[in-house]
Amino acid sequence: MRKLLLMMVTLPACYSYSHARTWDINIENGINWARLIPAAGSTPASRTVKYSFGSPGLYASAGAYLWVSGHSRFNIGYQYSENHIGVKMLVNGMHSTTESTADVVDLHNFSGGYYYSTNPRPGRMKVGCFVKMGIALCHMSGLEGGGSASGMDFQGQVTSGSDRESGFEVMPDTWTPNNTIGITASTNSRSKLADRLSFALSATIHWKNPYINYSSMHYFVQSDNYNERGTIQYKGIPLQLQFGVSYAIFRFGS
Repeated sequence: MRKLLLMMVTLPACYSYSHARTWDINIENGINWARLIPAAGSTPASRTVKYSFGSPGLYASAGAYLWVSGHSRFNIGYQYSENHIGVKMLVNGMHSTTESTADVVDLHNFSGGYYYSTNPRPGRMKVGCFVKMGIALCHMSGLEGGGSASGMDFQGQVTSGSDRESGFEVMPDTWTPNNTIGITASTNSRSKLADRLSFALSATIHWKNPYINYSSMHYFVQSDNYNERGTIQYKGIPLQLQFGVSYAIFRFGS
């Protein structure tokens, strides 16, 4: 991990000493969706059990970008994100009646990466792609889950409910390596405001399972002639999907 962080810091810096280039200082804000990729021993996904993206959270980041050409730049940055990861239970596969539980996990991500952009329609817009690698600090900040619901299916009126059984199962202050891929779009305008504004869509996978024990939810489903009770448990690695807006607040250099 130390070698990775050292490489991310020194590579752009060394290049800047040998070539006079332009630097951007950017801030970025947006919406973050997260889901769990379940590990062995988790309740398998099925028509009833779904590992889907949870409720959205927010993310905010800041970074320095070193332009090495009109199309290429390196980046060093930090990002904070709020992630709701867990599991949903669909009663007989019906989306209208669901029980769910989730862990709210904050990630503090330090990363470095490479961006490439081009002008498919000169004078109008720029599009590009990027890759990053980094390391993130995990911290579990909250719990979600529990309640009851009702709906109709082929058996008539169905009632369901759930209770969260587990507590804070994510290891406090654990580090996980990660990789990010994404695409960007921006205008190619003479306006200083528009020229510094861009949009990004990205996906990040974190490679270390931060769970000490399984998170779990006890549930029940009942109707006039049907009764089911059980426990769903899970642990695994987070996958993030993000959409945000970036703005270059400072630009300096040649």
